[in-house]
Amino acid sequence: MEDCMSQPTGSIPIILYPHKCRHDQDTVNRIVSLLETGYTKYTGERPGYDQVRAWTGSLTALLDELKGLRYPIIIEYPILGGLDRIDFIIVGSGRALIVEAKGWRSVKTRSELHVVADGKIEVNPCYQLNSYYAKMTYLHSASRILSFDAIVYSYNSNIPWTSLNCKVVPRNGLREVVKALPLGADTDSYVSAIVDGQLELSSDLVTSLSKALEKGVDNVATELVSQGYGLVGIQAKLVADILSALEAGQSGLFYLVEGTSGSGKTLMALTLFLEAISRGYTALLGYVNNRLVNILRNTLVSSLGNRGHALSKLLGYSAVGARKSAGFCEARHDYGKYGGRVDLLILDEAQRLPQWAVKTCPSRPARIIVAFYDDQQILLGREAGTSENLKKSAIYAGRRVKEYALPRPVRVPADHIRAVRGLLWNNTFPPSSIEVKVFDKVTDLLDRLREKYRRGNTIALICAFTESEGDRGNKLSWASVKNIRIGYPLQSGFSLYKDLNIKIKWLMDEKKEYPLYWRRDYAGLAKLYGMSQFDPVSVCSSVYGAQGMEAEYVGIVWGRDLVWRNGRWTVNPDPITDNVGGKKSLKNLAKNNPQVALELLRNRYYIMLTRATKGIYLFFEDNETEHYVKQLLTKSGVL
Repeated sequence: MEDCMSQPTGSIPIILYPHKCRHDQDTVNRIVSLLETGYTKYTGERPGYDQVRAWTGSLTALLDELKGLRYPIIIEYPILGGLDRIDFIIVGSGRALIVEAKGWRSVKTRSELHVVADGKIEVNPCYQLNSYYAKMTYLHSASRILSFDAIVYSYNSNIPWTSLNCKVVPRNGLREVVKALPLGADTDSYVSAIVDGQLELSSDLVTSLSKALEKGVDNVATELVSQGYGLVGIQAKLVADILSALEAGQSGLFYLVEGTSGSGKTLMALTLFLEAISRGYTALLGYVNNRLVNILRNTLVSSLGNRGHALSKLLGYSAVGARKSAGFCEARHDYGKYGGRVDLLILDEAQRLPQWAVKTCPSRPARIIVAFYDDQQILLGREAGTSENLKKSAIYAGRRVKEYALPRPVRVPADHIRAVRGLLWNNTFPPSSIEVKVFDKVTDLLDRLREKYRRGNTIALICAFTESEGDRGNKLSWASVKNIRIGYPLQSGFSLYKDLNIKIKWLMDEKKEYPLYWRRDYAGLAKLYGMSQFDPVSVCSSVYGAQGMEAEYVGIVWGRDLVWRNGRWTVNPDPITDNVGGKKSLKNLAKNNPQVALELLRNRYYIMLTRATKGIYLFFEDNETEHYVKQLLTKSGVL
């Protein structure tokens, strides 16, 4: 490695000092080689040919233009989970320039999300640039001492692209822009502030969506960018591809989109839904989770009034199976009420569709169907939305399947996803970049969550669906023993919390409690319960209410359902109270088909353990399981 390059994190980003480098092809090749190694270490996969070619082209042009300048350059700076990376950050004294480099010869803007570049549909670089700028300016810790500018650098063009609605610098124009940055002896300290700093999300998706909607439906994608919820490159590219297919009048398409926990499937589904509507298309957005449906409907209505009421009718259930209603995937659903034409049907959490809905959904009269799924988020025995089943049904219905994969999480660190999978499936726990802590006392866990809440962090408490089943006939009652998950007495007779003088209630009401809870409207919850003030850790969610939601810090009560015995994970059916799904409920399967129940429980804990963006706090109700997990975390250096 030459003196003009450094690799402070051991992977990406790379820091370059161009005034110390020889400006020749050998230097470019050395930098690209270092980037290949760093990229592979960071992502776990080798960069593709197009990526290596782009690095070579942009670095050749950049080094040629900045010859002799003393500004350090941060190359390939990863954003959140690393699905997006800033090409270059050129650092001055107190100011830095974000550079999105493009080697296209020609470009024409089609929308705020996409362009046609050299004859291909690509993500609008202005959208990417605005997303990077907003994240670094409003969410990054370095913004306390640094201000940022942002440009698109068209290094294969000698004239700026006038069709782009952002600042574009052509070849041979970058040097003068960079020279406008202040330059001092302290630039290395500003480099460190960026590389060693972090993004700090200031809001959750529901709140951010509400703020974006208040400014109208037409620019939701753009408004979400400024709050840290802009789509990353691969997400924006897919949304642009689907919108372009609509514009071209295509039909009979079935997009099958796989994404791991935290990969942004719900954000993509919402963005696609609202973007399609803003363009005049008839779009439907379906869920299985009734809590998520009600939270999103509530957000639409509270933000848009009458327009929100109309839109909320286009957001509903994928499959219900009840006599009085029919979900979007059901043959009984009346598509005629949409004017005889549905352009786009979006199925979020498609893995939760029952077998009959998987078979019927591809034949629904929608021009294009998009299904987002994750096999590892199947919760019940009746759920059959696997990749194989969805694809087979779509082909049988005569649709052309286009498969996509969101390779890494966006908001949850990729190494944490690997750690959780290791814990649940491989009996390992590789180091995670988010905080993981085990508490011996549940009161200490609750106190830690309260402390984080007082400091302005978003928090959530999630419990295993054990010990009490919830009182469906009296959902708001604090007096019903069925509604109390932590306290004494419990419905199951479990006496662990007998002398603690605490009472934590299940969140039960999908239309009243959940919209308030996930929008962090604790004053509204206090009013709902008739309290003068409300403690945010006095209620908890099951996995059903946590799916699709995230918080910075999450407390998890690990129940007596998934336990460690004799060197392996085992199902204990006794405390399980989840009877959703009848014969194929977890409660029934735990007794009659423990192997299937084991996989469902692994999926459930996988979801619960990947809801946090900064910290996971654990309390175990089974001592042997706690001892095993502590040993595993200690061995990996987490504890």
